[in-house]
Amino acid sequence: MIVNIVIVAVLALIALGGIRTLIKNAHGESCCSGGNTEVPVKPVDRNKKNYPYKCIIIIEGMKCINCAKRIQNKLNGAGMWAKVNFKKNSAEILFKEKDSAESIEKIIEDAGYKVVNYKEE
Repeated sequence: MIVNIVIVAVLALIALGGIRTLIKNAHGESCCSGGNTEVPVKPVDRNKKNYPYKCIIIIEGMKCINCAKRIQNKLNGAGMWAKVNFKKNSAEILFKEKDSAESIEKIIEDAGYKVVNYKEE
């Protein structure tokens, strides 16, 4: 009898968690709601030779692939060439001006994420 009560309680908790997530996604409260919603933004200048500077950054706060695409789109739209890797929480960014470090950080932070490591190459 007690075993049945425990099993029903566990199943109820799982169901409540699923319903809560479903409601959050339906109201757009999750970064992942709506599925694959980010349309890729390509760099305006598609010639990598025109980007003499490169940096690798570690980004905190990405929760899904859409987060990575969102950051990549913001950087590409700002005149850079970015490739963001969700699994590694990192981005490789090519840029044209030497003093772009502050603008890169600002773009990422304005998008709701945090740069935890910046390494210029």
